[in-house]
This record gives sequence, structure tokens and C-alpha cells, in this order.
Amino acid sequence: MKYPNFIRNLSYLILVATLFIGGSTLIQNYLREVSRTFDYNPYYVPFISFVFFGGIGILLGLSAKNFPAQRNKIVGIDKLKLILLGVPSLLVALAPIWVFWEVASNLIFKFLPMPTIIYLRDPKTTIVASLILGHTLISSLKLEQKEWGEETDESSISAPVQ
Repeated sequence: MKYPNFIRNLSYLILVATLFIGGSTLIQNYLREVSRTFDYNPYYVPFISFVFFGGIGILLGLSAKNFPAQRNKIVGIDKLKLILLGVPSLLVALAPIWVFWEVASNLIFKFLPMPTIIYLRDPKTTIVASLILGHTLISSLKLEQKEWGEETDESSISAPVQ
């Protein structure tokens, strides 16, 4: 195929758009229903944010890594990046749950001095933290890239024909 990067980037764009529209629609409909019925579930928004917007972060990390599975081998994990970016974004993404757990919320919000109403009324912080968490999970992987001439585990991989 003459344009493999175009097709790969187009498929990433379609997946990101689908995840964004799906996650945004679910959160908007849920918040509209909550304002009507006052029945708030603290686990719904973080779950939707992890699945949809964390998925967008993972896709963005995959596209930045140029991740063809046949030629790369995972060597290790960048633990410093995972600790410095992953843990705080996980804590912020789970903030709606921390608000409802009073013991944990007293500990967490001493270090994250933001009004709790921001976490409950506006899911933007949860969404951004889920994006960062998804991207951090993928970008913290250390890869060893193999060249086409090197031996691989699979014998079916061959050099591209021009």
C-alpha cells in the first residue's frame, strides 16, 4: 500500500472521535439525569472517564510510540514517569470517589486543596486526569526496536517489498 501512515492516522482519528463522542454523550446524559433525579453515583463518571478518555490517552500514546507489535519488544517500565505522572493523575481521576469516602477525602484534599464541588459538578478534571493516566501508562513502556535484518521470534516477518 502506498499510504500506510495515512490509513493508520485516519483509523486513530476515527477511534479517538468515537471514544470522545461516546464518553461525552454518556457523561452529559448522566449529569442531566442527576440534575433531574438527584441520584448521584460517584463511580459512574470516573469509570466512563477511564474507559473512554483513558482510551483516548492510550491511543495517543500508541500513535506517538509508533507501535508495530511485530518489530518491538517491551524491555521495561519507566517507573519514575509512572510514579510522578501516573499516581497523581490516578488520585485526581478518582476524586469523585474520594469525596464520598470521608476518611480518604480528608487525607487527599489536604494535599489537593481544591473545592470538592469542582469534582462533583464538573467532570473536566476527571476527564483530563484520565487522559494523562492513559497516555502515561503507554508512554512509560520502554521499547527495544528491532531492525528488519535482525532475528525475530516469528519467522513469518519479512522485509517489505517495494
